[in-house]
Amino acid sequence: MTNNANRVDKLLLWSLVILLLVVPAKQAAAVSVTTISSDASYATVILPITTDGIKLYFGVGNSIDSTPLAGGAPSVLYGGVTCCNVLGLTTMGSNLYWTDPNGGPITDTQISTASSAGGGPVTHIYTGSSVGQPIVDGAGLTTDGTKLYTSDEVQGRVHSLNPDGSAITLLGSRYSGGFNTEHYTKITQTGGVLYVVDAGGVTPGGTFTPGVFSISTSGGAFATLFSGGPLVSPDDIAVGNGKIYLTDEGADTIWQLPLGGGTPTPVVSGGPFVDPRGLTFLNNTLYVTDPGAHAIFKVDLVPEPSTWLLLGTGLIGLLGYGWRRSQSGANHSPSINGDQGANGRVFSTASLDEGHRR
Repeated sequence: MTNNANRVDKLLLWSLVILLLVVPAKQAAAVSVTTISSDASYATVILPITTDGIKLYFGVGNSIDSTPLAGGAPSVLYGGVTCCNVLGLTTMGSNLYWTDPNGGPITDTQISTASSAGGGPVTHIYTGSSVGQPIVDGAGLTTDGTKLYTSDEVQGRVHSLNPDGSAITLLGSRYSGGFNTEHYTKITQTGGVLYVVDAGGVTPGGTFTPGVFSISTSGGAFATLFSGGPLVSPDDIAVGNGKIYLTDEGADTIWQLPLGGGTPTPVVSGGPFVDPRGLTFLNNTLYVTDPGAHAIFKVDLVPEPSTWLLLGTGLIGLLGYGWRRSQSGANHSPSINGDQGANGRVFSTASLDEGHRR
């Protein structure tokens, strides 16, 4: 009996090794990339992408298209809604909001809204030249469900505004200069914090290093979460699972780093990506637009089935080992039944069982 028990204990301990060592390694590697939509029109320039949990919405040049969450052929919701390119796109309730940094009458920023169902009227809630251009070249757009937030290519500024375009408030700026230092930035938010990715690059006013920054939705100082290589030319940013995710068209890579900052590590690098641009996160999945591949990709971040099998094996081992230990303790702790013999001795059921087995 003792040898058999030892063998069982060894098997259970090996199950624990699987749980503690093998499963984390498998989980980290469990990423799959699937093409969910492909269309020649995406080569025009498919950039931002967002979701309301039911559909995907994305900018294709100066139009806004959609597909079901599972993908498929695109449907044009709003064609030719701006003069140039839709660069920022987000959803709030049943409405879409988008920005074109050159969409106004004097190539000034214009922010617009319309129903996510498509076909409705388009309302311009912000036109820079009409209000003194506090947002000069607004490229990025996000929301916390109450306010809109923009990232500006000029001075790296971040503003908040109401869904009707009122109460425009400067939250912070990161660098000086005007059009001579402008360069691409995008923005997202979670938990009262705004996260900004800066593409970096060479401008007439100086050279900028690519990086990731954060600022409170109420304003204040920017925090640098990471700056420099391995980032080459990051394009968009999303948050989820306690991490920041970035597309990097210069490295053909999807990066991840902790919300609190740190060195980016690759999620996926190289093929099938050719020119990864737009990015959004939903339910452990990243959705990526790629004009070079004429496609929208789905990147599943959840563990693959074999990982769940290993995890189950490890958990069974953990429970089994605990049960074996408890049974072993019970077999070596005599229970007193209170019966006495004629000579006043007290007998335990455990000792009687041992005598019976002998």
